[in-house]
Amino acid sequence: MGAILVYGAELKAVPEVAGGLFGLISGLLILGILLHLSGYLEKALGKTGLNILSKISGLVLSAMAAEIVLTGITGFIASTGLSGA
Repeated sequence: MGAILVYGAELKAVPEVAGGLFGLISGLLILGILLHLSGYLEKALGKTGLNILSKISGLVLSAMAAEIVLTGITGFIASTGLSGA
C-alpha cells in the first residue's frame, strides 16, 4: 500500500498515470487469480515451497520498506537544506 502511494506520487504525465493504473489493476487481477487457486498452489508447492516463498516475499517487502524510508529521508534532507551542497 505504501509503495503504491510513493510510486503514485511520482507519476506526473497522463501516460505515466495510465501505465500506473494498468499495473495496479493487472496486479490486483493476478492476486485475485492466485488467491482463487491458492488451494492448488499449496498442494503443488508443499510445505518447503511455501516456506521458501514466505522468505522471498519477506525479503522483497524489506527491500521496499528500506527504499521508502530512504526516499523519505532523502526528501526531508533536500527540503530542509541540510545536504551541504
